[in-house]
Amino acid sequence: MHIATRVKRYLAAKGVSFQTLQIRRDVPFLAAIKQIGIQPQQLALPSMYRMNQQLLMVVRGADQVVSQTQLGKLLGHPVTPLTVSVVNKIFADCEPGATPALSEPYRLRCVIDSQLLCANKVYFVAGCSSFLIGVAVDEFKFLNPHALFVSFPDTAIEEEDQQQSSAANKPLISHTCCYSDASMSQGGNGLIDWPQQNELVAELLTEKSDDTAFVISQLKNAPGIKKHLIQYVSTLSRHSDVLGATEDFHDLETVIQSLTPRIAANLAIGILILQQLRTPLRGVVGKSAWWRVALYSSRLAQKIAAECDQLQDKQHTAHLLGLIHQMGILAIGHFYPPEFVLLNKMANANPREPVRNLASKLVRLGQANSVLRMGYPALGACLLLKWGWPSHLCESIGAHLQPVDVIKDDKMALLLSLVNCLLSEYQIGYRTTGASSEHYCKALTIPKQLVQQLANETLCEYQCLSQINHSLVA
Repeated sequence: MHIATRVKRYLAAKGVSFQTLQIRRDVPFLAAIKQIGIQPQQLALPSMYRMNQQLLMVVRGADQVVSQTQLGKLLGHPVTPLTVSVVNKIFADCEPGATPALSEPYRLRCVIDSQLLCANKVYFVAGCSSFLIGVAVDEFKFLNPHALFVSFPDTAIEEEDQQQSSAANKPLISHTCCYSDASMSQGGNGLIDWPQQNELVAELLTEKSDDTAFVISQLKNAPGIKKHLIQYVSTLSRHSDVLGATEDFHDLETVIQSLTPRIAANLAIGILILQQLRTPLRGVVGKSAWWRVALYSSRLAQKIAAECDQLQDKQHTAHLLGLIHQMGILAIGHFYPPEFVLLNKMANANPREPVRNLASKLVRLGQANSVLRMGYPALGACLLLKWGWPSHLCESIGAHLQPVDVIKDDKMALLLSLVNCLLSEYQIGYRTTGASSEHYCKALTIPKQLVQQLANETLCEYQCLSQINHSLVA
């Protein structure tokens, strides 16, 4: 089904000619449309709200952001986003997440971003996320005869809206990460059971985590985290020159000062996420193996960022994303334990096959189909978006296994891709990609020889990780 039944009948009744375009589903949505020559400002994205007990469709360009508060002020009435289940019932003839930017076939009130009228054509999903249809601007206006065309304010999203922002309003969620009602509603495997982000994580993500006193105050009442960090630093200091081997790491303040507050906060965030996701500990891609790879990745990402002119000011961000960028693997284990058990067996039997390829073979297993088809990087990005993490970080995580030409403008995604290539080349943990690191080195303008040297240093520094790994995640 390329076009929803109601949309198809409506287009036929109006006699409007349109163009049908197929897009790739194995790359981020916005990257996929750019590959076929469509600019974000030409793409109409609908969001659904309730206003005065009436249903309202708001259509904006993919490059336009409007907050719930701004929208309420613009319309003179407060608006409330509809839940995913309600939206799916309204658009029952559409694939979940592929809502058409047409209100008339569904008898809805409609507000449209007038900036969509600046281009010659408007494109929108019409029931299937693999296909777009394109119509002339005049035809788009003709298809929405009762719509109110408005100019959305070019202002930043207000602070309260950053916390309230619905996942359905974000392109990464509504198009790349769609899932069915069945997978949301049945049993413990449904994605309706999103785990809530730990409150301590939210505190450690703020800029205050640069302050030693603040980090100490946050972690001193988290005895599990404190114990893990002390053991982590003590073990590393005995096996490498990264930290002062003469230090006595028995108190939290010494640990945080030796690591730096931000790195200590990042590690605490990683441990808290591990504890929150109910994923099996053992196995090739179990929690224990995942955490070992995460620690290598974070240190290596930080080292490379320090040597890369384009990323020198983002070393702490590189460390954090290196630590948690593969959390989609843990999310599979959390949401779909049976499929995760099979993934572990497949990874054990096929050590040279990238985990992403193995995970794609799980797509046809029952209710996991609509979630797993988007891949574990996007699943991890979806979970972080649900927790309110900055969208640009989530996009880098969701795209980190894409080809260079797809993510060439996202330096952090390129860095994560490079780290994954090096981990696979050096056979550290499970294999994540079969791509070559050379292309990503060129994209980041960093010598491959230097990158290999940093990878060797990291490998030597972290040989002891297997000794502390189990206790960190148990």
